[in-house]
Amino acid sequence: MNEQEQYWNNILGWELPRIEEFAEYIRSHDFEKEYKKLVRNLDFESAKAVNRILYRILNYMNDTHYELYTNKEKAEAYAVIEELQRIIKLNDNCYAYGKYFLPVNIFEGCVMIERLNLDKLSDINSLKNKDILDIGAFIGDSALILSEYTDKKVYAFEPTKQNYEYLLKTIEMNNVHNIEPVKLGLSNEIKNCKIHYQGLASSIINTSQDDENTEEIQLSTVDKFVFDNNLDVGLIKVDIEGAEQLMLQGAIETIRKFKPVLLISIYHNPDDFFNIKEIIENMDLGYTFKIIPQKLNVAVTETMLIAE
Repeated sequence: MNEQEQYWNNILGWELPRIEEFAEYIRSHDFEKEYKKLVRNLDFESAKAVNRILYRILNYMNDTHYELYTNKEKAEAYAVIEELQRIIKLNDNCYAYGKYFLPVNIFEGCVMIERLNLDKLSDINSLKNKDILDIGAFIGDSALILSEYTDKKVYAFEPTKQNYEYLLKTIEMNNVHNIEPVKLGLSNEIKNCKIHYQGLASSIINTSQDDENTEEIQLSTVDKFVFDNNLDVGLIKVDIEGAEQLMLQGAIETIRKFKPVLLISIYHNPDDFFNIKEIIENMDLGYTFKIIPQKLNVAVTETMLIAE
């Protein structure tokens, strides 16, 4: 098996369980209603993106041997992967891609190549004098990108001990002064809870309290943090492994007051994919929406909703 074949086998390994979950959702819901609700008021490119995602899943539902990725898509995706393999190891604790330095060799395409799809925003300059919330900051890679678009602060929220320590190292080695690390999870209530981690990925959803791969973290809400720190929020980026709707419940006052740009991952589960857009629409704040798939041409992973 060559390197490319191994890569796509790995992709299938973590995409297929998600596709199965989406398939079960489609079987148990009024699919016509769900589809029409999702594409309503989208621009044509976003509607086509939704179509491509669901076309793959529907074909897989009809035939589990269906080839999810065409040869052209595989070639295009692998070109991105090859670009991300051009990482320079400066030492055991410092890796470089262009002008960015990370303490571990994890450079994600959606961040480093696609730059969080910020080029899709209609007025990126409007963020210059606004605070930015990076919820699910991971090791600080996304905060590096966001920090370039504001003269104020990027508040980088990362609740787990290991990732928070990496976040601190990322800030230090890039000599960035407008990223504020915050060791806190954001949800719909203020409490301590268990978070499950697998490698460097972590989630507060479906966590077993006797699972050894857990740690206790502190949760708060966006609304409380913004009020306590007197922030003027221009953008909220969220990627928290399926807890996005809980975060939104705790951010309603902030969203209503500031109408910030929202960059929300909607791929972790089908309920997020089909319903987060409607939740924001129902706030009746005049948001417009785009749905952006990842350039790696995977079936659904890393799909982002932009509301502005």
